[in-house]
Amino acid sequence: MPPGDPPVGGCGGARRRLDRMQTRQLSSPLGQKPAILGHGNIVSGVLRAHAVKYESENQIRLEGLIVGETRAFFVKIQVLGGSSVLLDRFIRIVWLVSIVCIMPAVSHAEQATYAERLGWPAGTKAVIFHVDDVGMSHNSNMGGIKAIEDGIATSLSIMMPCSWVPEFAAYLKTHPATDAGLHLTLTSEWKNYRWGPVADKSAVPGLVDRHGYLWPKVSDVVAHATAGQVETEIRAQIDKALSMGIDPTHLDAHMGTCFHPQFVDRYVKVAIEKKIPILMFAGHMQHIGGEAANYKPLIRSIAEKVWNAGLPVIDDLVTQPTRANDYEEKKAELTKLLHDMKPGITEVIVHCTVQTEVFSHISGSGPSREAELRLMTDPDIKAFIQSQGIILTTWRELKERRALVQNR
Repeated sequence: MPPGDPPVGGCGGARRRLDRMQTRQLSSPLGQKPAILGHGNIVSGVLRAHAVKYESENQIRLEGLIVGETRAFFVKIQVLGGSSVLLDRFIRIVWLVSIVCIMPAVSHAEQATYAERLGWPAGTKAVIFHVDDVGMSHNSNMGGIKAIEDGIATSLSIMMPCSWVPEFAAYLKTHPATDAGLHLTLTSEWKNYRWGPVADKSAVPGLVDRHGYLWPKVSDVVAHATAGQVETEIRAQIDKALSMGIDPTHLDAHMGTCFHPQFVDRYVKVAIEKKIPILMFAGHMQHIGGEAANYKPLIRSIAEKVWNAGLPVIDDLVTQPTRANDYEEKKAELTKLLHDMKPGITEVIVHCTVQTEVFSHISGSGPSREAELRLMTDPDIKAFIQSQGIILTTWRELKERRALVQNR
């Protein structure tokens, strides 16, 4: 690590041991001191990458990712040339350091859930039924309102670049208790209904296509936009909300763009600075774990940073609660999901739309959105939740609870 860099969380000691072992054990067979090729912060102070090259005919490169708070360690070994003896020694070093870092992580599953850390009794299942895409259309606004007022939905988030935000802002003025966050929007995915950024296009040129609209795919944003431009747009959307009288209870990400490793640190940075809770999950990850895959250690480390900054974190996220086409089958799927859900705080994402002929010109997803609205207002689902002792909560409550507990 360059001089002056802080230790990397709980594995800082292991990282220092790794550096010493590299020099002591690998410089011996080669007879040369390793040269640092590159060092970069992926998330400042949390996640670091380190590449080493040996200036010799025999070259080996180690890329290590150390994630502090989770005690997780990854390595990628690339043999550019050299003997099997050298590779064998390298693997043994990697194995030793991995044991040092990974063993504490085994106990992670035994830790208290975030529900417990926020003051609920052990075994509590707390659920946020969250309506995405409010502000996108009149139909989306009506669906969100109905899911909150007549159903079990407890929270929603608004797409600030979209045309129907003023209508929902007016609703919030007469319904200030609504748990309304911002659905940070960096993409515009529909074919015939598009929107541009809130920030001036000249300030975020990598976020827009040749027509001046946001890109349709996350991969387009990653390919063209810089982290700085993403941060500029995040701030612009928050500022626009505040100027319209919307005080967001939380932030999340449309199509998950802000969760990309290229942008996630800016998402976290702005949230911590403004003290606004963000969607961040790091508990058992019963459902999101498959989608998170190899990013789990990174997610846990970022979540610990969020928690230590005084903001709440949840245990799990469900991005697609049902998959069936038939409504009764969807209902059975949701009931099973709730029954099998592990204790902790879980957010369940839904998209609710009051279906009209107009929405069909925006998207073909109208029927599935209407079905999810029907689930949110189904009395049988509400009765099942009550019978299971499941607690329905909001981001506002999570923030209030987080303010009352210490970093435990």
